[in-house]
Amino acid sequence: MFTVTRCLFSFGLMTEEGGIPTLLYGLGSWLFARVTETVHTSYGPITVYFLNKEDEGAMY
Repeated sequence: MFTVTRCLFSFGLMTEEGGIPTLLYGLGSWLFARVTETVHTSYGPITVYFLNKEDEGAMY
């Protein structure tokens, strides 16, 4: 019983640590994303957000 409880606790801790920082990073980036581009797919238009504007004609 101790091993099962310990595995469940470890899995819960990994999920929490892995999910919350990723969520906060995503929300923080979303606040700064001001440049958008609409991509047309077979499922309809999708808006993609960028943090900085692309230089037209740049090599990299």
